[in-house]
Amino acid sequence: YGRNPRLKTTAQVLAELGIKATLRDERIFVTTSVYKTLKDDSFVFYPGYAENEGREESSGFEVELMGALTSEVSLIAGYTYTDMAFTKSSPELTGKTRPGVPTHAFASWVRYQPSDSRVRGLSLGAGVTSTGQVWASFPNSAALPKITTVDALIGYERRQWRLQVNATFQEILGVPVRK
Repeated sequence: YGRNPRLKTTAQVLAELGIKATLRDERIFVTTSVYKTLKDDSFVFYPGYAENEGREESSGFEVELMGALTSEVSLIAGYTYTDMAFTKSSPELTGKTRPGVPTHAFASWVRYQPSDSRVRGLSLGAGVTSTGQVWASFPNSAALPKITTVDALIGYERRQWRLQVNATFQEILGVPVRK
C-alpha cells in the first residue's frame, strides 16, 4: 500500500463487560456494556500510504433500550461514549484521536401504530441521530462538526403491500439542511 508495503499485523486485546435485562413483563430490553481495547501496531492511513503507528487505546460504554412502551408505541434508543487516543506512538500522534471516531453518539427511534380498527395499518415514526464532533484527518488538524439528523415517517400497511414516506432533516454547524 503506497510507500510502506511491509505493514506489520495489528494485534488487539478487547475486554468487555455487559449486562442485559428485561423489564415490564419482558416488553422492554436494556443492554449496557463497558469496554477497553488496546491495539498495537495500529494502521494509520494517509493520502497514498499507510503506516503502523504504535498503540491505540479505546475505552467507553454503551447503553441501549428497546421495546414496546405500550401496545401502540415502540422505542429504540442508544448512547455510546468513546475515549480513544494513540498512547505509544510518534510525537505527532500521541494523545490524538483517530479520524471519524466521535466521543458521543446518540440515536433513538419511536414508532406509533394505532390499534383503532378505523386506522389499522397506519404507522407514524420519528427518530433522532446525533454524532459529536469528529476529526477529519491526522494529526487532528481539521474537525468535522457535530451532526444531528431528524427522521420522520408515515406509512400504511395492508395485507402484502406497504406504502411509506420518509423525510430526513440535518443540522450541521447550526444551519438546517434538508436532504
